[in-house]
Amino acid sequence: IKQTGFVSELQVGSILRKNKWSTNHSETYEDKDSQKSREIDIIATKVKYDEVNKLSLEFSLVIDVKRMKKRPWVIFSVDKKISKTQGWRILNCGYNNKTTNGGKFKSGLFSGKVDTGNFKSKIDRYGIAFHESFKPPSETSKAFESLISVSKAAWYKNEQQKYPDGPKEFDPEQETEIYIFIPVVVLDGNLFEVTLDKKGEI
Repeated sequence: IKQTGFVSELQVGSILRKNKWSTNHSETYEDKDSQKSREIDIIATKVKYDEVNKLSLEFSLVIDVKRMKKRPWVIFSVDKKISKTQGWRILNCGYNNKTTNGGKFKSGLFSGKVDTGNFKSKIDRYGIAFHESFKPPSETSKAFESLISVSKAAWYKNEQQKYPDGPKEFDPEQETEIYIFIPVVVLDGNLFEVTLDKKGEI
């Protein structure tokens, strides 16, 4: 039983719930490329409500859990100062998100810097490529499959929340709902980082 990936999935779900996330396992999403219904391992959600401004923020992690004990994953990284892409994108949609005051929306939820505590401010390097060690050339990379799966699932969940006929004018008297979706891959296995030193050596 311990060799199955589902045990790792249950462990991840348990950790999330201990940290006050609600979790749904094995939710489905539509793969637009193959036009098939597929499963995503976990969708973890936290909801914050600002009563004064009538603002609800729903934050979701769309998670694929991979157990890979025999094939370490390797991330190739560079200094973030020379990387043109940060590899960090947020899918979001909202109700009442079209404002009439020059794009400014004041709420206690967003007081100060939005990026306070963002992990990007605490790291020096970004991963720009990956490799699955000991994988036969004929096999599809599990790392690639995971990245594609969480991206498609997050996109699908985000699309489900959008207005069917586009955003409406902002009404400060109505409830405002904002949904944010983050694709995440969790690896139960060995993860290595490869960099080059100043001499160009690995």
